[in-house]
Amino acid sequence: MVSKIKNWDISTIESAVTQFKDANGLSPRQLYAYIRNAISGQRATPPLFDCMLVLGKEKTMDRLEKATNILASD
Repeated sequence: MVSKIKNWDISTIESAVTQFKDANGLSPRQLYAYIRNAISGQRATPPLFDCMLVLGKEKTMDRLEKATNILASD
């Protein structure tokens, strides 16, 4: 989802996440909670896409991959 983003800015991040959400039939609550927890370890954070922007693409991708691997191993 985020690995294909070229311009790491809030509107591009939001667009990519929204497209992924829609393509996979997920609600914002389902997907955003997962991403928020994966990148911050918290259920509540400042605005999600702002957090992703500040964290940076590489760290965001790394944390999403680690969270996905943890969930896949259960």
